[in-house]
Amino acid sequence: MPLYLLGLGSKDEINEDVMKRMAKESGGSYDRVENQEQLFKVFEKLSIEISRRRHRRGGAALAGREDGRPLLPGQRRFRPAAALR
Repeated sequence: MPLYLLGLGSKDEINEDVMKRMAKESGGSYDRVENQEQLFKVFEKLSIEISRRRHRRGGAALAGREDGRPLLPGQRRFRPAAALR
């Protein structure tokens, strides 16, 4: 499962080597931001990337109920990793 890691703050406050390695080994990505504008750009990029990955797999990783009804506010449904393949 890909890890999307985000470093907030200055480089001396973050162990970037470890975070980059974890992201790379999992097939995810690592980004470091220092301000709100950069954070919004990273979230937008991740939203597009994750959406593309879901569509290539033929479905969403997070879904509604088994009966097709949407989840209620605050509810989450996580499928087991095997269901994502």
